[in-house]
Amino acid sequence: FVIGISGAGKSKLGKYVHEDLNFLHIEQDRADGDVIDMLDVREEWDNFLNGTTVYPLVQKMNGFTMAVGKKGLIMTFNSLIRLSELQIKTAEDAGILTILLYGSGEDCLSSYLKREVESGRGFDEARWIQNNIKSLTLFNKPGYEKYKLLAFENHKHVSRELLIRHLVQKI
Repeated sequence: FVIGISGAGKSKLGKYVHEDLNFLHIEQDRADGDVIDMLDVREEWDNFLNGTTVYPLVQKMNGFTMAVGKKGLIMTFNSLIRLSELQIKTAEDAGILTILLYGSGEDCLSSYLKREVESGRGFDEARWIQNNIKSLTLFNKPGYEKYKLLAFENHKHVSRELLIRHLVQKI
């Protein structure tokens, strides 16, 4: 699982892992609908989120991965998905590594605004603040430190190669 605030580069990381490591990339943040429903894993996902069990979700995700012959699966989430430390630990116990792709609010906001101009979607700073302030506050708590993968260096996204190298070290 890859979580983080808007502009950190979660989707790009998913694309890189797909291409460089031969993983299946499932992007939850899609314009054509919620992939949780599209994959028919709503019950399993909701059970994970409410702390009931994560294993049925893991089984289904493993099935998707094997069906397409990939080495693994990377699932990227929008910034509104804020997994608690307990949810991350529960997922970890079931074999799911959670990565918090992290950057300062300033760096992520700048990247987000640039992306919005380039995409033509045009979402503004107010929308970023509305959707990310709770995540930024949560992810700055000390318990999240060990899950962080730094997305920026000197106010620029780190290179693809460095991002993949650091990710592989966490795996």
